[in-house]
Amino acid sequence: MSNVYKEFRKKYNKTQEQLAEELEISQSVISDWEKGNKEPSIDTLRKIYKIFDIEDIKEILNENNEKQ
Repeated sequence: MSNVYKEFRKKYNKTQEQLAEELEISQSVISDWEKGNKEPSIDTLRKIYKIFDIEDIKEILNENNEKQ
């Protein structure tokens, strides 16, 4: 799943810093997600969905499957 966070971030032309600011977390947390070291909490995932206008988890899963 780590690539998915990076792909959506790039698709929406956001830097790690910009996304971190919107989520009110540190940039290093975004980096950890993208490296696969950590996963966001459910509450943070809800915020991510809103930022990236994701209506269904299938969008993320499809994006992940296309990259494999």
